[in-house]
Amino acid sequence: MDYVINLLSVSLYEGLAYGFVTLGVYITFRVLAFPDLTVDGSFPLGGAVAATLIVSGVNPWLATLVAFIAGICAGLATSLLNTKLRINALLAGILMMVSLYSINLAIMGRSNVSVLREATVFKQTARLFGIEPTTTLSIIFMVVLAIVILGILNWFLRTEIGLALR
Repeated sequence: MDYVINLLSVSLYEGLAYGFVTLGVYITFRVLAFPDLTVDGSFPLGGAVAATLIVSGVNPWLATLVAFIAGICAGLATSLLNTKLRINALLAGILMMVSLYSINLAIMGRSNVSVLREATVFKQTARLFGIEPTTTLSIIFMVVLAIVILGILNWFLRTEIGLALR
């Protein structure tokens, strides 16, 4: 029974993480009317950058910020392929997605980087509040993060700039 509960909690945690990918795809497809598949490559890019930096001894918060910037650069590259080189939006996204697969492997230097024994954002946040990091705590953190991000997105899309995007 413990195996099933553990499997469900890990599945919920991963599902919440992939919810952010879905949100990125939703924004590009529905709000911007730009069929961008870069998200499929930039999400793992962020993980590859953060994991490599964390294993190298960089502060997890700084590693997360650098990973965020790497994702921004991937999206910028897709938009430059589309606007400056006049490559079709869907094709530009597919090119970046495929390119980022190889870039991710080059960043990590191997196919997998383990951060199980490393300090992560979740572990540091839990210890900041004097709590032992667990899967349940990570799920709660992800739910709170999802609510905050959805709230900010909802607010932004109702501003003048957000309405202009639609």
